[in-house]
Amino acid sequence: MTDLEKLRAFAQFVLKDWPEGGPDEFETQHKAIELGLLEGHEAKEPCGEGCWCEEYHGEFPVTCYRKTKVLTGET
Repeated sequence: MTDLEKLRAFAQFVLKDWPEGGPDEFETQHKAIELGLLEGHEAKEPCGEGCWCEEYHGEFPVTCYRKTKVLTGET
């Protein structure tokens, strides 16, 4: 699947129930992982101030998800 196809599939997923509603955060994250837009990394400690992993899980190690190059545009 090309990057464009991944992004299109994600947009279609997010907007599938529009304008009545949309997916929740868990569904959105799961779909982004499935399409390769997010990837997991093991975090053994908070990555910095306001670390979502620490706030959400409360203890380490945890799987921390980060945007892939498909989203960031990095080469």
